[in-house]
Amino acid sequence: PIVDQYGLESGKFVACSFGGLNPQNKLPAKTLHELVEKLCTGFGFQLVMLGSDDDSAEVESLMPGFDGHIVNLCGKTSLKESFGVLNHAGVFFGYDAGPLHMAVASGCKTVSIWGPSLFDKWAPQFSDRHSFVRKDLACQPCLNGRFPIYQGCSFNRACLLRLDTDAIANKICQALERPCCQ
Repeated sequence: PIVDQYGLESGKFVACSFGGLNPQNKLPAKTLHELVEKLCTGFGFQLVMLGSDDDSAEVESLMPGFDGHIVNLCGKTSLKESFGVLNHAGVFFGYDAGPLHMAVASGCKTVSIWGPSLFDKWAPQFSDRHSFVRKDLACQPCLNGRFPIYQGCSFNRACLLRLDTDAIANKICQALERPCCQ
């Protein structure tokens, strides 16, 4: 199995996907880097990145300084292999995109970020293994256009900019049942 090929210990790593078709749903690069630093350096988590070949460059830009903590599988796994990775992950973390829903379908614990997306429509509603981080602002879901047509944000993407890396890291620690983040 692919987890053996990369020396991954079942249940001990965090599967992540930071790609997606809707760039407006992504955390700002600075916030994402702070989160990765906290998870890797602060808590010693190993992150396994899933996604398409198109996501690989973004993941590569996150990797310097985190040697041995990040395995970039973007564009390197088939759908079946990605499900295999998710079956062995301690938790999945990502955005409202295909890999999140794959993780839920596989029974993996999940933590997701919600910004302008339609949470009430697209969030995994029927999984007790899913938790999420969002701000609950009056403008959510994005009222500046009709979903899925995004026409820019009058609030400077406050729904994502105001998310705290400690809150996100705490959700991941809770899902892993590790009291590491306080």
